[in-house]
Amino acid sequence: MNTEVLDVLNVDTYAEPGQEAPAVRQNRGENLERGVTWLLRVTEREPQNVLAHFELGVLCEELGRKEQAVGHYRRAIEIDLGHLISLRNLALLYAAQ
Repeated sequence: MNTEVLDVLNVDTYAEPGQEAPAVRQNRGENLERGVTWLLRVTEREPQNVLAHFELGVLCEELGRKEQAVGHYRRAIEIDLGHLISLRNLALLYAAQ
């Protein structure tokens, strides 16, 4: 994730999910929700922002919202056919189904 999103989310990039204390996991979930809200506002102002759609896909996937994640990865790819990480994440989601 880019540093601006990490700052908003206040997420420890080194902690593996499930290895934090319960209070940290709860805070992480709340922060992820705040990140989704913030990024949705970004995409309303900048519908062609490929990174915002990609980051939304990542957050939705982490929150278990697979269909929403697919939609954001697809939107990122529509904006930029060369956005390989979105293509990769979308392929992994489809492969997991």
